[in-house]
Amino acid sequence: MYQFGTPLECLLGMEISVRVLIFIFLLGAVVLNSCHPVQPNQENKHNISKKIDSLQLRTLGPNCWNGALIKAGIVNSVRFVPKGEYWFWMNSSYCRKLGKAERPQKGDLGSLFWPSKGHYHSFVYLDSHWVFSKNSPDPKYKYQVQTFEEMFYPTYQKKAKKCWDSIHANLKNDCEFELQYHRCQPVEMDFNKSDKKLVEWDRKVTPLEEIVFQWTTGENKVKPTDFETAILDLFKIFEEVQGELKGEADKQRKFKLQAMEYRLIGLMLSDLNVASTSKKLFPIINQIYKLQSTKSPQIVTLN
Repeated sequence: MYQFGTPLECLLGMEISVRVLIFIFLLGAVVLNSCHPVQPNQENKHNISKKIDSLQLRTLGPNCWNGALIKAGIVNSVRFVPKGEYWFWMNSSYCRKLGKAERPQKGDLGSLFWPSKGHYHSFVYLDSHWVFSKNSPDPKYKYQVQTFEEMFYPTYQKKAKKCWDSIHANLKNDCEFELQYHRCQPVEMDFNKSDKKLVEWDRKVTPLEEIVFQWTTGENKVKPTDFETAILDLFKIFEEVQGELKGEADKQRKFKLQAMEYRLIGLMLSDLNVASTSKKLFPIINQIYKLQSTKSPQIVTLN
């Protein structure tokens, strides 16, 4: 099973002519990997959570971590979510790791760890049979309810089913992977309310976020030029946020600035196809992709 970045890092490092020739091939290789607007009211948060049920996108980017965080009420954007952002929230006061003796409940977030590959996939636990997951950033995979074993390659599904049953019977002897669960609470409606700069950035990001959503879903026939302009505008805000982060000593404000930074990174990486088709956006996408890869997540120690 591939980690999310591996084949795409190769793609982003190549000349445009080479990337164009191999991009379609790589789409099929990115499977089961490391895999609207924020500041909504609670009703809108509920709507976006429901809106991704069985949603199938047309872009390479939005992934398993996005689906899990949306269902937890932590993010409210259909977009790419870096692994670093996922653990940014798991290690925050909004989530807590379940102990060995605790059984997962409906809505808890599960993370799969594979030997030698580490954390590569997350899902929403529904019950001992069903989960909610987007199995890959590949657009052919929906955000959907499925059995645990359906998150795996077909050739591994029987083994995964046996392992899942063993876990629920408290027998992990024959499992090749580890499972870790977190229980999270939704981010408050007024998360950015107390900070004038964050409120202003949020006001600017919200309509751009909607353009990204419409582009990823194919709604309203957003033009490529409109999408490109939105990404360029997001990048300008991103640079402002990074400037504000430098030297920020207040932990609470730094956390909120980092949340905004991750949000912007995810939005800009919600269609990696632009890396091979847009000369205007490739330098930005390449820079942002490399940046998010260096933001190493601090993973909570396994039980």
